[in-house]
Parts: sequence; structure tokens; C-alpha cells
Amino acid sequence: MTDVPPRSARMCVAEPDVELPLRPSFQRNDIDVYVCASCGTYVCDAPYDADQYNESYYTIAAQDRASLESRWGFRWRYVLDRIRKQAPESSSILDVGAGNGLFVKLAAEEFDLRATGIEISRPSVEFAQATLGVDLIEEDLNEHLGTYDVVTAFSVIEHVADPRAMVRSLAQHTEPGGLVVVATPSPASIQRRVRGERRWGMICPPHHLNIFTRRGLEQLLAEEGLEVLDWEAISTSVKAVRRIDTDSELLRRSIFQALRATSLGADQLVFARKTG
Repeated sequence: MTDVPPRSARMCVAEPDVELPLRPSFQRNDIDVYVCASCGTYVCDAPYDADQYNESYYTIAAQDRASLESRWGFRWRYVLDRIRKQAPESSSILDVGAGNGLFVKLAAEEFDLRATGIEISRPSVEFAQATLGVDLIEEDLNEHLGTYDVVTAFSVIEHVADPRAMVRSLAQHTEPGGLVVVATPSPASIQRRVRGERRWGMICPPHHLNIFTRRGLEQLLAEEGLEVLDWEAISTSVKAVRRIDTDSELLRRSIFQALRATSLGADQLVFARKTG
């Protein structure tokens, strides 16, 4: 049998001067996955699929405020506390891909931030309003007008076909000297180390298209005029722990701090400042 000829050269999404291997490293969901030999970023050869953001999307899987709080409250309060230490009270903040709207609600009600959220998924926008009373804007970032003191994008960059264009847009919507905060799955996580890259659930095209290493993500941000201030790896939504934890969340906090200290958390959280 004759081998299928390799595709034409394609560049890494994190390091645009570096060619990806001509042949895929492996396949997931019958989709080729390439690993950059320079920075280790995973690039999936699949197009962006907007139809996946429907009623079954995971950010609106919970059906009430209590369920949202159980899964997301710990995470968002931790991130917002970090943001408030670097941003003055009443700073403006834009959450891109706001999902169920809980982050926006907490930012406004508990952290005194002038919070706005945009979301491309109509079911998510409707869910946020009906469940939390949060009015998200149904809009793509490139259509949105205005600049903010803080711009956040959590679990978004791995979904887009052109992450460089997205980071550029995040920076364009940020005031000079303002913060850009990004979270995305971490290949250094304990889950990836235990399961291996071929069984790690975060490599799941066409849902996730690009998975960045720390080096790749920091380089991408820097090339778009963002000075990286801090990087950490966090795990905030361990389902098994939530089921057995106490009201004080002592077990969750202990595991969270241990994974954070060892950089083995599921998600990398990056704080960057817009220069100029």
C-alpha cells in the first residue's frame, strides 16, 4: 500500500516561524494532531465548529445557582481576588466567552468591578439571564466596541482556529497598562502526566483546536504586546472532591494549593499587562 503523501508545511500557532512536522504525531476523534517540535504546542487539523455551543455546552450543564456555585464559585472567587489585588476598585472588566455568567455576576456584586460579559452562544446568554439575572451581550469579540481596564478569556483560546488573532483582539480591547487574564488547559497537568497525551481528555478536536504549553502561550502573548506578569497552574473543579468536602472546602483548598505549588494543576492561568 502506498503511503498517503504528507500535507504542505504548516506553521505553529504559538511560534509562527516554526514549521509543524509534516506528519501528525497521533489522531484523536479521527483528526490529525501535530506537536510543535520547538514549544510543544498541540495543533489539531480541524476547522472551528460554532454549532457545538448549544444547549448541551458544559458551562450551562448545571441547572440552578447552587450547582453553579458548587462547580464554579471557588474558581471565580480565587481569580477575582487575584485580579482585585492588581486592579483598583470599580475598574472595568470584560469577560470574553462569559458562558453561564457567574464570573460576571461575582465580579460586579462581590468585587466591585464594572463587569461586562460577551458570549457567542445564544443558549448561554439566555441561561445567564434566566438563572442569574445577568445580561450578557450576544456578540463576537471582533464586533464589540470599547476598551477595558481588565479583559479576561477563560477556556476560550483553545477553541479558536486563529488564537493569535484572538490575543491581538484581547489586547486591542484593553486599556494601555491594563490586564489581560487567560486560562487554558495545561499540558503539564497531573492529568496529562498520568493519562499520557493520547488519552488526555483536553486534546479533543473539534472542541479544542490548540493546546498551549507554558512556553507557547507566554510567547504568543508577548508577541502581541502583552508583558507576562505571572503564570500558575490551578485545579478548582475536582468533582470527586466536591462530593465529599465540608462546607469550609478544606479538602478542596488543600488539593488546590498542592497542585498550584507543584504546577500540576489542570489549567494554566496567566496574568499579562498591555504595554505601551
